[in-house]
Amino acid sequence: MRSGFSRREFLRTIPATLAAASTLTAQESKPRRVRKGEMVYRRLGRTDLMVSEISLGGSPAPNEMIFGRAIARGVNYADTSETYEKGNSERKIGKMIKGRRDKFYVATKCHPRRLKPPTPAGIIGMAEASLKRLDSDYIDIYMVHGASKPEHLTHEAVLGAFDKLKKDGKIRFTGASLHGPLANMAKLLVECGRYDVMNIPYNMYSRVKVKKGEKYDDYLQRSDIEGVLALAKAKDIGVVAMKSMAGGNFQKLDKYLTGGTTVPQAKLKWILENDAVGTIVSELLNADILKENLAVVGTGLTRRERQALYRYAEATSSVHCRMCGTCQEVCPNGIATTDIQRYLAYHDGYGKRTLARRSYAALSRSAKALRCQNCGACEQACPYGVSIRQRLRRAERILA
Repeated sequence: MRSGFSRREFLRTIPATLAAASTLTAQESKPRRVRKGEMVYRRLGRTDLMVSEISLGGSPAPNEMIFGRAIARGVNYADTSETYEKGNSERKIGKMIKGRRDKFYVATKCHPRRLKPPTPAGIIGMAEASLKRLDSDYIDIYMVHGASKPEHLTHEAVLGAFDKLKKDGKIRFTGASLHGPLANMAKLLVECGRYDVMNIPYNMYSRVKVKKGEKYDDYLQRSDIEGVLALAKAKDIGVVAMKSMAGGNFQKLDKYLTGGTTVPQAKLKWILENDAVGTIVSELLNADILKENLAVVGTGLTRRERQALYRYAEATSSVHCRMCGTCQEVCPNGIATTDIQRYLAYHDGYGKRTLARRSYAALSRSAKALRCQNCGACEQACPYGVSIRQRLRRAERILA
């Protein structure tokens, strides 16, 4: 089948799809947003979990003091993974939510493709290891980490393991984090009927197109993220936005400030304008970031703020990859151009230099930037005028 399913896998999706459809009408009658104190909570699709608009990212997890302040301000959702901080992110989060487990939601992730081959027992073992590190009896949302091929979502070992974990009460809901090719994978996740939540990159660059000095307030055609979000909303799939600070938060941003709003705050406001989004995963690493990010809760983006944000997008567009995958598809040498630019963003924009170098080192030699022959096919295909060859050379220089 063109979607990547085998007949057997497709038939297994029917009961879940019918069940989701039967509950959709009832769930739609419930409020999508509610305010409690200074926090606004949004309904995370058919999970029916009401999650804080700004939630806590676990790569890395903040220290205990900052975590405690976030909880006191109403943050009730944390995103982590078995690999973040070599498992210590899960341990920190587990320690902090002890005694309030029923009031705090945790999403963590597994890597089935690291098992060769993936087996239900192997994936269940991953979940049980996460439960032990979290010191919890259950995981609210268990996700496939970085699904980039159809089989990452539809493999019988994954579906079988998730079914067993749900039946045993060890996980409540399922999901996947996606990077690219985003449109195809997100649509598959929604349409297969087996997942409740998607964790996807969504930021201002998803709409603002800048190429050769021209700027458009329209949509990234190849990624079609707006179409994906509309489909997710229609099918009642929860959406967790990540990579909200795309374009860098470690740069000098003073000239883009507008009134009392910072560029990072404007980026968050832009995302929250879309009511298909349940929450934004944010790395609340210190008191300043915590205060800055939580200040956007329940607010809207003004015309002046939008204009300043678009000026920033225009100035940084040539160095920001939208992860649509176009360049990678046309590269004659099979270089992992999209992944490499993501790792470069970790290094330059998010200050995650160790992660960037480790991720780059994990690529096969044939997929690395040194294989670039400077043919320019990637830049000719890129819809957004990104200086891909320059970025590949930089990646090889600083990440290799």
